[in-house]
Amino acid sequence: MFADLLETAEPPNSAAWWATLAWLRARAGDLDGAIDAYQRTLPLDPDDAASRRNLQRLREHSD
Repeated sequence: MFADLLETAEPPNSAAWWATLAWLRARAGDLDGAIDAYQRTLPLDPDDAASRRNLQRLREHSD
């Protein structure tokens, strides 16, 4: 589902877009995909505390 979205269009260079995709992937159970999306969020918005916290939680659950 999400792969189709990424294949059909160039992803925006927006932290909010990546954070939303990360949240959706996490809700769908795609933890690796969520981690990847959060990792793309933080360089675009290093002050995004919620994304940083969510990424840390996902990493803890994926170990």
